[in-house]
Amino acid sequence: MPAFERRFVTVGSRQVHYRRGGSGPAAVLLHASPLSSASLLPLAGALASRFTVIALDTPGYGLSDPLPVAEPRIADYADALVETLAALSLDRCVVYGFHTGAAIGLDLAARHPARVAAAVLEGVLVPTAEERADLLANYAPWFPPAWDGTHLIANWSRVRDMFVFWPWYRREAATRLAVAMPPTAVINDAVLDLLRAGEAYPLGYRAAFAYDAVPALAGLTVPATVVADPDDPLSAHLERLPALPPGVAAELLGPGRDSRIGDLLAAGAAGLPDAPPAPLAATLPGRVSRDITPTPAGQLLTRRVAAASGRPLVLLHASPGSSRSLEPLLLELGRTRPVIAFDTVGNGESDKPPWTTPTAADYADTIVAALDARGLDRVDLYGTHTGAMLAIETAVRHPDRIHRLVLDGVVSFDDEERDEILAHYLEPLEPVWDGGHLLRSWSVRRDSKLWWPWYRRTPDRHRPAPPPSVDALHRDVVEVLKSGETYALAYRVALGYPTRDRLLHVAARTLICATEHDVLGAYSEEAARLAPDAVARVVPADPAGLAEEVACFLDTGGY
Repeated sequence: MPAFERRFVTVGSRQVHYRRGGSGPAAVLLHASPLSSASLLPLAGALASRFTVIALDTPGYGLSDPLPVAEPRIADYADALVETLAALSLDRCVVYGFHTGAAIGLDLAARHPARVAAAVLEGVLVPTAEERADLLANYAPWFPPAWDGTHLIANWSRVRDMFVFWPWYRREAATRLAVAMPPTAVINDAVLDLLRAGEAYPLGYRAAFAYDAVPALAGLTVPATVVADPDDPLSAHLERLPALPPGVAAELLGPGRDSRIGDLLAAGAAGLPDAPPAPLAATLPGRVSRDITPTPAGQLLTRRVAAASGRPLVLLHASPGSSRSLEPLLLELGRTRPVIAFDTVGNGESDKPPWTTPTAADYADTIVAALDARGLDRVDLYGTHTGAMLAIETAVRHPDRIHRLVLDGVVSFDDEERDEILAHYLEPLEPVWDGGHLLRSWSVRRDSKLWWPWYRRTPDRHRPAPPPSVDALHRDVVEVLKSGETYALAYRVALGYPTRDRLLHVAARTLICATEHDVLGAYSEEAARLAPDAVARVVPADPAGLAEEVACFLDTGGY
């Protein structure tokens, strides 16, 4: 498959995430609910030799910000799409949409025909009044997070049943689908997209179920083809279409589906200019903005807060998880300086790494490659837990790039501790057919908040901090699940890192700190004695208090 860049574009006060690849006129792809543009990559790859393919995450799905509307309609999504096309400098394009994406593409073509050269609409819903009411009432329930993690299994079962029954909640012989169960990875990706969308995931579904496609189809003035795969239950809705105007047709897809879609789009794209270059993602004032940083190891999801001036500060997150956990600290520190946080490669929303057994040097060099890609020369560097180990290695390998260093929670095990933790701490996260990996991840992450280490569940191993709320634990687990099987790579590097030896070679002025309840705080004083120019401190746990301590150190080098 051709390589696709991941990008963000800023549209007013929100950001839209998309994938872009290929060359030629623009073909905009719109996905189904509750998925993301990742679900369209196979089709995008097939089209990339003929088009500049732009696969968008619908607002509120994937990594795109939601619309500022409590209950958006398809018209709201279509109008938002017009704004996104304008931000991408796309005056006119061809459009493909699948299910919810087909409804959005149809409404775009019907109400904004000057924007659409041709449309291919796959899986257009034309329900009866009874079917519409049933779908709106039952199709998209929200399973709230539960302390035992069973909401994750409920979501897995629901997504799995989408491939077994139509609609999924009518589990009857008459509603069985005559299709093979997809690979476990496909179900896992769909569940993750649903979890990314969160409690608002039903919004796109409800908009699509409430949308009346019949008048829009009957009034189309641009070339369009309504298509369906024979295995799609909505293929039966081709027979429900109204009388179609000239230039609009209906077609049941056969073998060579992707090629046929490409032919239909190409017929409408004749005479369109090549897509313009992708714009840079503008920073939104007063909030965390996101973009993508390319490196040789993969594309890194990047969060940033841009101040007018000052030495940039780079934040490296703990394992498992992502830089989302650092957003409160980003906002606090971003009041006085530019602040950037990467999802380390293989974690969160960053690409999977090219390594199977990485070293700390691999991560450190990738961090510096990210600095290079962003045009950053010398920075201050903060790392917490795993991020602290990667920060040490970056400072040792690239001393000319690091001005001051903050290590929040230093891992420094003796040989026996290290060997035991490496043997027991990291549970596999490979998706399994029944969704059991979701419950395992939840249980491990929950217990890691209660005991240290999580597998030693005895009174003497209680963590002193209060247990997290169920909602906070859910957010934490979702970030871990995004990392998938690669979550353990950076963790393993950190747990086995020769901290004592490497601290001896840190040249930068260093703050070694931990909060009162951090179990790694026991190592701070020893670590500060080992580093040539370091001070140890206990720091507040709240983001504002921690930011004040970190900013004081970065600005003065001391207290």
